[in-house]
Amino acid sequence: MNAATSIAGVASARSVPPAAKHCVFSAGGNWYAMPATAVQEITVAPPLVAVPQCASVVIGMGHIRSQFVPVLAIDALLSAEPRPVTDPENRIIVLDVPHTWGIRIAEAPGIAALETLAIGGAAAEDHLAGLVLATAMYEDRIVNVLDPTTLYRHAETLLRRHWSAASTPPAESAMLQGAIN
Repeated sequence: MNAATSIAGVASARSVPPAAKHCVFSAGGNWYAMPATAVQEITVAPPLVAVPQCASVVIGMGHIRSQFVPVLAIDALLSAEPRPVTDPENRIIVLDVPHTWGIRIAEAPGIAALETLAIGGAAAEDHLAGLVLATAMYEDRIVNVLDPTTLYRHAETLLRRHWSAASTPPAESAMLQGAIN
């Protein structure tokens, strides 16, 4: 083995695999990314119809390309504190994982190769465990990399809880119970 071969071997062992492509977007003043393969399209938001007595994560239903698509608020879904919004949220990122659904966003500058830093340890214990997979930098901004399948399941769980609580009659107040006894 000559010196050139051993240097080439060391260089290839240390090389970092190409960064994965992500769709970067902002919503509620925060920056997020999802795998580009999960994004069906980004479109101007159609008129949204509110769903009566629905959880706050669902902004409404929109008609996009001959489909009725539920549109969610990412900040409500992640229980994140919204920051002051500089751009109006008038776009929708349509996802096709595991079903067609959308998230209302302010902007989506595009698809970018992001080198991510996985989240682990203490962060795995909080309520966002599994929803935020990693963090990354995009144009000097910290971006939370989200898992669309886990987000969808989380939204389903929140809606089921909301609807089951709504179908259960409220408990009688202590004052009413005292009057009965």
